Amino acid sequence: MVGYCIRYNPARARARELVASGALGEVVQVMACKSAGELAHWNARMEFGGGQLRWHGVHIVDQVLWFIGARPVRVHAEARWHPETGADREAAVTIAFEGGVTASVAVSASLSRPFDFVEVFGTLGRIRSEWPSEITDVQSDVVAEYADQARIAPVLPDYEEMYRIQIREWADSLAAGRPPPVPIQAAVDVLEVIDAAYESARTGAPVDLGPGP
Repeated sequence: MVGYCIRYNPARARARELVASGALGEVVQVMACKSAGELAHWNARMEFGGGQLRWHGVHIVDQVLWFIGARPVRVHAEARWHPETGADREAAVTIAFEGGVTASVAVSASLSRPFDFVEVFGTLGRIRSEWPSEITDVQSDVVAEYADQARIAPVLPDYEEMYRIQIREWADSLAAGRPPPVPIQAAVDVLEVIDAAYESARTGAPVDLGPGP
């Protein structure tokens, strides 16, 4: 099972359910960002599989693919590279999807505090999900409860809860003989985007991903 733990964050899961239910109408665009500080070990070196996009970007790109649910077809990226390790310190990625939805994804090592957000814009509303605060801002012309912009904020977020849910889901799938809840293909899809982002950042040209399997 692929360890995309933020799928199991309760606030993020509720946000995705709202999007999937049509509460925002037709999804038009997604913005997402993850910041988690400077990398300092093997994960800071490209030759060992490091870099911000590979280390933190895998999670935020997965979130975008998970929310949109369509195949990415084109990727364009810009990056700033660490002068010593050669790894990306910052990267900004644009992803175009089948059906016309676009996404903007950013990762950074330079910001003072870690954060992670996904913001989805639809024809009938928008939603923003923050982590680790678990604050959700939502406005929907479909759901009366959110006709005016509303903020959902837990009194005390439980940082560890998503890991407990994730492990329980994985263990239950093993016990029942079911496929894992997050299959290997989810990682392949993410790495296809990230590999294309690195290529685009180095060449300055967009990369077409071609037809799906």
